[in-house]
Amino acid sequence: NSDQKSILIIPPTGGTNFIDRSYAKSFCENGYDAYILNRWSDDDEYSLDMQIHERFYSRAQKAIALTLSQINSKFIGVLGTSVGAIHAVNALHRFSKINAAFLIVGGGPIPEVIANSDQEDLAQARKKRFNLYGFKNIKEYTQALRKNITFNSIQKSANSNLQIGMVIASEDTTVPSKNQIELQNILAPKYILQISGNHLFAILKTWLCFKNDIMKFFDKIQTFN
Repeated sequence: NSDQKSILIIPPTGGTNFIDRSYAKSFCENGYDAYILNRWSDDDEYSLDMQIHERFYSRAQKAIALTLSQINSKFIGVLGTSVGAIHAVNALHRFSKINAAFLIVGGGPIPEVIANSDQEDLAQARKKRFNLYGFKNIKEYTQALRKNITFNSIQKSANSNLQIGMVIASEDTTVPSKNQIELQNILAPKYILQISGNHLFAILKTWLCFKNDIMKFFDKIQTFN
């Protein structure tokens, strides 16, 4: 049905969780068809190979493309959290079918996020790579990541009418706050919610206190469109 409205939910590291299912349920109750991107081929691959990130983000985009190809709604929104928000940003530049996006603690550019994140897997890989490749500092490591990741620049959105909302955590070290602000400066979102706290706190508080605001964000865009 071309008159339907749909939402694609892209979870954080670790795959679908209770919060994502809760968002999906709320969207369904508000008349949306809700889809959750629930793992894809080799999304949990682990390697010290510097190109693993390119493979990871490329696979995510293929999974998003496959999902979007099955959605024929007049309105398609995307809700991404953490790395899910980063995947969402990548998708905004590729798929004109996306009308709106709400990004919870996402950041960019990707090489800077990976190089500075304290997320457990990324932190362990950073330590091992410093020993393996002989990086002397974060700057050298970031430069090496840039050479191996093409998903590192924010380009013009595929949909010129795209509307964006963001949640930014002021004390985030998982997706560093400075990278969230950098993404904000580039995307110029219409709606910004700033939360004082770290990564997990911001995700939980957004869900507990501002879930209805996210619904209203998407509903309002359809009203104006």
